[in-house]
Amino acid sequence: MKHLLFLFPLLFFVSSGCKTQVKVSDNCGDGFVDPGESCDGADLAGASCANLAFYRVIGQLSCRADCSFDTSDCGGRCGDGTIDAADGESCDGSNLNANTCQTLNFSGGTLACGADCRYDTTGCLATCGNSLLEAGEACDDGNPTAGDGCGTTCVIEEGFTCDNTGSPSQCATVCGDDMKRGTEVCDGAELGGRTCVTEGYHGGDLHCTTACSLDYTACEATGRCGDGELQTTFGEQCDGANLGGQTCAGLGHTTGALACDGACAFDESACTTCGDGNIEGAEQCDGANLANQTCALQGFDGGTLVCGADCDFDLGGCYSVNCGDGSITGAEQCDGANLAGQTCVSLGYASGSLGCQGNCRFDLSSCTRCGDGAIDIGEACDGENLNGHTCGSQGFIGGVLGCNAACTFNYSGCHLCGNALVNPGEDCDGTNLAFQTCVTQGYVFGTLDCSPGCLFDYSGCSRCGDGVANDGEPCDGVDFGGLTCQTEGFGEGTLTCDVACTFSTLGCYSWTQISAGLEHTCGVRQDGSAWCWGVGTSGRLGNGATNDSLVPVPVTGLGSGVSFISAGGQHTCAIVRGAAKCWGENGQGQLGDNTNTDRTTPVNPVGLSSLVTSISAGEQHTCAVHSGAAKCWGNGYSGEIGDNYNVDRDEPTQVQGLTTGVTTISAGGQHSCAVVSGSAKCWGAGLTGQLGNNAFVNSYTPVNPVGLSSLVTSITTGQSHTCAIVNGAGKCWGRNNRGQLGNNSTTSRQFPVDVVGLDANVSVLSAGFEHTCAIQNGVAFCWGGNASGRLGDGTSTQSTVPVAVSGFSPTPLRISAGGQHTCGVRNLQAWCWGANGFGQLGDGTTTVRLLPTRVP
Repeated sequence: MKHLLFLFPLLFFVSSGCKTQVKVSDNCGDGFVDPGESCDGADLAGASCANLAFYRVIGQLSCRADCSFDTSDCGGRCGDGTIDAADGESCDGSNLNANTCQTLNFSGGTLACGADCRYDTTGCLATCGNSLLEAGEACDDGNPTAGDGCGTTCVIEEGFTCDNTGSPSQCATVCGDDMKRGTEVCDGAELGGRTCVTEGYHGGDLHCTTACSLDYTACEATGRCGDGELQTTFGEQCDGANLGGQTCAGLGHTTGALACDGACAFDESACTTCGDGNIEGAEQCDGANLANQTCALQGFDGGTLVCGADCDFDLGGCYSVNCGDGSITGAEQCDGANLAGQTCVSLGYASGSLGCQGNCRFDLSSCTRCGDGAIDIGEACDGENLNGHTCGSQGFIGGVLGCNAACTFNYSGCHLCGNALVNPGEDCDGTNLAFQTCVTQGYVFGTLDCSPGCLFDYSGCSRCGDGVANDGEPCDGVDFGGLTCQTEGFGEGTLTCDVACTFSTLGCYSWTQISAGLEHTCGVRQDGSAWCWGVGTSGRLGNGATNDSLVPVPVTGLGSGVSFISAGGQHTCAIVRGAAKCWGENGQGQLGDNTNTDRTTPVNPVGLSSLVTSISAGEQHTCAVHSGAAKCWGNGYSGEIGDNYNVDRDEPTQVQGLTTGVTTISAGGQHSCAVVSGSAKCWGAGLTGQLGNNAFVNSYTPVNPVGLSSLVTSITTGQSHTCAIVNGAGKCWGRNNRGQLGNNSTTSRQFPVDVVGLDANVSVLSAGFEHTCAIQNGVAFCWGGNASGRLGDGTSTQSTVPVAVSGFSPTPLRISAGGQHTCGVRNLQAWCWGANGFGQLGDGTTTVRLLPTRVP
């Protein structure tokens, strides 16, 4: 249920005249209730529609001829099987109004009806993935996917931990639990299938650090083939680029590039012997050895045959007699532009432009074989054909060898990483960090490591401490990178940064509720703590002292369970985990602890240790809703206790007739009002019409304000006037000397009148000493007396109609009209304006404020 209790406290001197007891009671009749009888004639044994838990508490209970109750005029009640929606019932017994867990937005389960005729959803299944932590869920990260810590059924997955302080849940892996999860590279003994060998080392033992990163310190990087060291005792001919000074020529070849293969043996495939005079393999000739061939034998008319440097015939010295006539004859391959229909491609080359030489032989100089996939003379590779070579055979430790467009090896994918030497393109190699540290790399401290790819691993380095919030650091010193308490969802406070450059929101807070009293103010923060400021006389601030405070001070002993607070005349009350607490002035028993002793710290009103849903501190009395019943205590001179007497009460006393169905209550100057099952009830002082029953007299028991028998959702009492929200509209009645009724007049009214302009969508209404405030459609309005600027419109001129509070929109959450000041909550921040002689605005000064000012 919602409680609109922006109690304003109210000041006025209360006469200390004679408080003679007045008791009005009826004769019970002439019947007598015998055992087994519920009633007898007019004798109802003290029963009523109200105390029999019927909703029509003003109904007429009577007795049937058989001495059983006749409840036909009492309306319905919870448990009769009929849903009385107008009385707040969602269900009744087995009658669930055709609803199920699914229609109430749960994923399944069994819906039941509670003893209070409200839906009992404890048997319903929560909707996993809606970012809300619901019954039966261990987490809810906003999605139903697995593998991110919060599983498909909103249970925390093994190896993860989830923080549920906000919405959605924030889940992270648990490093050190021997379970590799999420982004962890490893965890304890779980290495994800990795070994020193898979990481590019020759052997050894791979481990995992306490930060869940790989530890290579026990891997072997030397003493094996591939370490760059030539170890002939182990049969190595070479190792990587280390050829031991050997060359192709040293191995009996003429030219070429000697290499080392992955087994540390010489790779002579690129060595050639052309030029040794011996025709070998695909050689046509070798030096002067022409294999007895001549130009004539090659189909020419004459000329001199020679051997080319590539050991193929050079036919450039041969000639044909008819060469140049455009006709191809004899040994001619071509003649001028006549190429016999041949091209570079038809001749087996990959591409190019075929020409004809002066000796009528093809000019192949512009043809290229690179790209045909076959290894030709002068080509190291061709496309994907690497001729059996690898990075290892080319002297590297590992990687992927490629082939360039020119059919030469592409070594960009090869590396020497792992030979413990820092080669070009490497930052480091194994434990060889090239004398670098985290500090030389620009960090503040930490341990520099080398990655398996021979690049620096900065994960163990930190710039934390240099005063700059670098990448990966939420903060550093006083640099928060633009983060504030506000960006983190709070209204006020200061972020702090720890030595690990992680920020903390412990210094952040938000205001969720505020109450302006006579000359002091109190509020509740999001952590459930209570704070007060302003006049401290009689201990009304609750901090164990009686001195004033210009800034908020914490109320002693309430901890973090405060859900609501109400500042009155010279005392304050709150609801703490369902229990009532009060402190401050107690001369009339307004603290309810069965004494008249002032208290500087909270005490317990008698009998209200649980089930308190609404509380309101008035001028010298207090009222609360306990288990649906209205209770009042303190000054009772004008009948404000509502027990049919005009005497003070030092402990909570039942308001006559209001034993059930009470949803909210409000204590004013010398009168009180409540909402009972959607209708308004008022009692106490009525000399200015504040009871709204079309009279100007006091009443010691509840009366009905005219026309407010239904659709009332909130009621608020000022010093001598009252206001209520009825079907979303604002209505006021009572004293109107300052225009506090908002009906564009200063004439007091003994019945409810409409507040100008507030005919719909009013969400908050608060009556103060001689002014009133409201929130409509996300805009704050005030009207009535404006001494010291309590209306917040930048002036001190009273207004008989609502005026907008300047600078307090859009979307204010709370507003509370006090003595001569007003306070509210917007954007999780507390704001106050008006009189400030005792620091009741909480801004650290005693300066009057005509406009809203923030409370720190």
